[in-house]
Amino acid sequence: MFSRKIKAFVLSLCILQFVGSVLLAHPGNIDQNEGHSDSSTSLQIHTIDTFKAETRSSGKYTTRSGYFATYTRGDLERLIKLVVQGDRAAIDEFIDSGRAFILEGGLDVYLEEAKIFSGIVEIRLAGNSATVWTVIEAIIR
Repeated sequence: MFSRKIKAFVLSLCILQFVGSVLLAHPGNIDQNEGHSDSSTSLQIHTIDTFKAETRSSGKYTTRSGYFATYTRGDLERLIKLVVQGDRAAIDEFIDSGRAFILEGGLDVYLEEAKIFSGIVEIRLAGNSATVWTVIEAIIR
């Protein structure tokens, strides 16, 4: 079960990175429209715009259990690299050191910041001023 969540997490990161790289590789398709459009780029732009609107909208979200969270963005980015590399011993050490933990499901949180292309978000537990970083898949409406 745990490895299936890691695989899903890595797959979602790959998809987000692919979409970001396509948009960065074809900036002319975004800014210029000379009577024709690249439908795949348009679809990707629409998807990202929808994602931006959904993740920046106000309101509460709920955490999903089993996802990693860290206290800093840098630690989450480091943990993601360890997951991608498949270094389970390093992941365990990271968690044992207190730099990361597994999110409990069903908690009400507020979205503080979203990094669209990296797929990470900063969230705040309702009634608390402290924030943590996790992946976008870890929260739902």
